[in-house]
Order: sequence, then C-alpha cells, then structure tokens
Amino acid sequence: MFEKIVIGYDGTDGGRDAVAFGSELAERFGSEVLIASIAPEPYARSVVPALPSDMVIRMAEEAREGAREVAREIDAGIEVRASLSPARGLHRVVEDLEPDLLVVGSTGAEDGRVHGGHVSRTLMTGGPCTVAVVPLGWRNGERRLDRVGVALDGSREAEEALRLGVGLAQGGSLRVIAVADPLEGMLARAAMLSSEQLVQIAEQVAHEHLEEALTQLPDESTVPERSLPVGDPVEELRKESDEGLDLLLLGSRSYGPVRRVLLGSVTSKLVADAGCPIMVSPRTGLDR
Repeated sequence: MFEKIVIGYDGTDGGRDAVAFGSELAERFGSEVLIASIAPEPYARSVVPALPSDMVIRMAEEAREGAREVAREIDAGIEVRASLSPARGLHRVVEDLEPDLLVVGSTGAEDGRVHGGHVSRTLMTGGPCTVAVVPLGWRNGERRLDRVGVALDGSREAEEALRLGVGLAQGGSLRVIAVADPLEGMLARAAMLSSEQLVQIAEQVAHEHLEEALTQLPDESTVPERSLPVGDPVEELRKESDEGLDLLLLGSRSYGPVRRVLLGSVTSKLVADAGCPIMVSPRTGLDR
C-alpha cells in the first residue's frame, strides 16, 4: 500500500510524533522510510542576511545529526535539504523522491489534538502524495491504528480515500461517514422548504453517497460500520475524530490538478483541529 514513506522531522515533539506514526505504518506494510529534515539555506541566500554563516552551518549539521539519530532508531534512510522554507524544502523532497505518503506532526496543539501548521497546510496545497498529520503526543499514547474512518461526500476523491481506508483497516474496523448537511440560507428560502424537508433531503443525499461509495469497495467481504450524522460536516466529522477513531481519511478537494492534494474548506478546518490523525489522499485522475 505504502511502498515509500517520507517523514518530516524537525526535532520538535510534533516531529517525534510523526516519526512514531510513520514507523508504525511502515512496520505494518513493509514500507521503505526516509527521514526528511530541512536545514537553513546557505548564508548567501539567507532571508536573514545578518545571521552569521557559522550559525547556519551549525544549524544545518544539527538538522543532519537529528535526522541520523531518529533514522538509526527505526532503520530508515535520511534526506537533508537546504531551503529558505521548511514547507518548500519538504515539497521538493516529495517531488523528487515520489513517496506514497508524507507524514508531518502538529504544532502548537494540546496533547491529543491535530493542529496542522503552515508546513502541513502548504504541503496540502498541491502536494503530489497522500499527507498525514499526527496529533501532538501521539507517540506517548496507545499508538493504535485499529479503527479507521472515511468521510464520504459523493466525489471520486472520497472513493479514493475509501479504497485507501480499506487497506489501512486490515485486521481492524472500518467506519464510513456521510454527513447529511441540510441546505441553508438563500437556497433554502428560494426552495420554500421547511427545515424538516431540508433534513430529509440531506439524509437521502448522504445515504445515496454512502451506498454508491460502498459499491466501489474492492473487497466484497469488507462490511464497514455506517454513520449518517445530520449537521455541519466539520463539526460532525470532528466529533467522529474525538469519539474512538484512530485515523480519519478524507479525499482531496474535487477540482484542480490531478494526483495532487488540495485542501477544501472542510478538510482545512479539520486539519486545524481534530482528535485523531488526519490523512488526505490526492485527487484521482478518474472522471465521473
């Protein structure tokens, strides 16, 4: 499933969580693992010209040694690049090495919460592979990946996420989630429908999305749990992430370049705050 995994490591707690999560997946799937660390650009191209060149050299060596240390612990390779921006550096690593998965940690979050910072959000804006963001403190918890959830919205990208979820849930359980989001605002008023009617329509649409996606399951023996909550998709999916899921998968936004991860509004908000690791798969090249 994941033949090659790149883990973004910067020496922080979030970076260590990413290493723990990535190595757990690698052990399960027999993946090749590379620890990617981004060092400062050489002095002449620094965005801070006053930064002494010996400090830049020292910081680069510290990044390299930190990557070597964690790589030894999990028997991984290392890739150290110089860049003005960690996000840009990791993006170049992914473009060059073509991994199946990039794993990054959270920044500035409370323990147990995903909080994707600038790096993860940038990598989810045109990145060419699946991206996972890991909650802060994941390495110190149960480190389970037994209960996998997949959000469905009727798109090909969600079906792609479902296929990925089936593979990840081997030996565990799979939960498929289609949120019924009632129409609101001007559209609802123009349709002259009652709130009850709007909920009924939303539930029907969500049910159809779920049933259609299940027909695409590659393994007919897979019988997932089903969830059809009613409400705001962000809040309902966040509840799911807080209530027992070990991993939540989402498809990319359904327009833009193919085979690229593109953040939609729902995914963007979940990457900012969720209770379990979030994994976003790229746009598929298949047309409806």
